[in-house]
Amino acid sequence: MPIALCLIWMGFGPCSIGYMFIACYVLISIERVLLARYIVGMRISVFVRKVLFPLVLATAGASFASWGVVSVFDASFMRIVITSAASSAVFLAMIWCVVFDDEERMYILKKVKKGNGN
Repeated sequence: MPIALCLIWMGFGPCSIGYMFIACYVLISIERVLLARYIVGMRISVFVRKVLFPLVLATAGASFASWGVVSVFDASFMRIVITSAASSAVFLAMIWCVVFDDEERMYILKKVKKGNGN
């Protein structure tokens, strides 16, 4: 919040807040990569291939789904609801299919079945 207020006080438009958010997110992602390398000993190329690239694909899929809804419907509350539902559904499907490996999927299914009383 203080960064957003500083940007507006300095005369930047509201879009600059989004740009600052993206810049901060990129810096935090670089920090995660370096910490993964330092703490776990994971090579950066492995982190990018197994973590970062699949998450970027899932985010891009959700973004395209949102863009599709926004380009079809006029501005309204219903468009917000449909956009949220579409992006969430596509993101979860992409996470399940692209990000999780077989072992993670089996772990989640086991926990879900166990939670249902089975």
